[in-house]
This record gives sequence, C-alpha cells and structure tokens, in this order.
Amino acid sequence: MRTQTEDWKEPVTKLETRLLWKKLCPNNLVLVALIFLGLTALRAYGYWGPQFNGRLVVAGFLLMWFLPWILLTKDVRRFIGLDWVYGLRWLVVSSLLGGLLALACYGLGVLLFGHSDAHWYQSVAASFFHDERVLQLPRWELFWMFTIPAMLFSPIGEEIFFRGLIFHAVASRWGSLTGLIASGCMFAAVHLIHHGIYKTETGFEVLWFSGSIWFLLMFVTSLCFSWLRYKYNSLLPSMLGHACFNLVMNLTIFYLLIDAAAY
Repeated sequence: MRTQTEDWKEPVTKLETRLLWKKLCPNNLVLVALIFLGLTALRAYGYWGPQFNGRLVVAGFLLMWFLPWILLTKDVRRFIGLDWVYGLRWLVVSSLLGGLLALACYGLGVLLFGHSDAHWYQSVAASFFHDERVLQLPRWELFWMFTIPAMLFSPIGEEIFFRGLIFHAVASRWGSLTGLIASGCMFAAVHLIHHGIYKTETGFEVLWFSGSIWFLLMFVTSLCFSWLRYKYNSLLPSMLGHACFNLVMNLTIFYLLIDAAAY
C-alpha cells in the first residue's frame, strides 16, 4: 500500500547518484566519464593484453550490470529505464529490429569487402578462435558456446550503461539530442576495439576505411536501441534487441562467414 509520503513524492526528472557518490564526485558527467574510461580500458586490455582474456571482457559487462544498484536509488533506477514492460508487441519489434540490424551490418560488409579480413564480423570471429583447440568442436556446439554469453552479458550491461547511465547523465544537463549523440558515439567508439583498431607487435594499426564504416554502423545501431528504450519506456526492449543482434551476428559468422573447411 502506498503511503501519503509516496503519493506526494516528486517524480525523478534527472540522473542523481546516492549521497556517498555525490560527496565523492558531485559532477555526474565526470563520474560517468571516469567509469567509461575504466571499463573501456578493461575491455581493451582483455583484447590487446599479452593474450586475449575473455574473462576480463565479461567482468566489464558484469560491472555494468551492477552500476545502477551501486550508484543510484530505486526511483532513479526506474527513471533510467529499469522497469518492466507490459504486453507482447515489444518482444516482436525488438527481436526483429535487432536481427535486421545485424543482417544489414553483415550484408554491407560483404558488399564492400566480401569475406576478407576487412569485414568487421571477421574481427569478431577472430576473438572466438584465438585458441585453435576450439576448432575441434562441432560447429553447432561452438555457435552456442559463444552465442549464449553474447546474448546475456553485453546486451544487459551495455544497455544499462550506454542507454541508461550515459544518456541520462548527458541529457540531464544538455538535453535528449545531445544525450543520444554522446551515448551513440561512446558506444561506437568502444566497439572499435572489436574492429578498427588493432594492436600488433610494432604498435597499433588503424583500419581507417572499414573502421570508420563500423563506427557509423554502431552509432546507428545505438540510435535504434535508444528508440526501443524510449518507445516502450524501459531498457528491456533495447536489451532484447541487442541480444537478437548478437544472435544473428553469430549466425552469420558461424554459418555464412567462416570457411566450412575450418571445421
């Protein structure tokens, strides 16, 4: 039963952190930016360290999961989109949009680069096969081994962080359009770790052409996920869309992109 105090409680209209974090870092933009840099560094080390470390990458996603409970009160968590969605239509819309975006990324890559290393999904595939022993497993087993985590860890973590925390931290000060652009650019930038920027024995190499296109594709994908979040006033649809993107991406990698002779 709601109390009289709850009935008269002012609605949350901007991102506000718990009192402890307000004292430690009064500026929410600075706090979120520092967290972004830390999480990006963790992912980069997982990919670019002495050897690929998937555990570090997953750890970064899990940290994103828990940030709202560490930083925010219950009302603010609901404000950023951690709330339930009623009805069933969002399940269909989110699934179709995520899957179609992944197919579009695959198709454009094939149109421009064929199945060469310049295709962004080839870079994702390379992270799957850093240990050649996995090639001894059946294709279907490999597919599910990599797809189940990809549909769980990054969709939840990244949607909470980019469409939830980053967007609202920026939008609270400069408006929704700036929030959309900022969260989209940061989402796209961190995905350059997956394709666009490589660490070699002599330093870093940048794939300017394919990397720039990949950045734009991830920016557009971010805008589409943001549309899902605001159409249904919840992060759940964008999480589902993101999960279906990863599902279809892996389907194209394992059944269209990778040479069957490897199996």
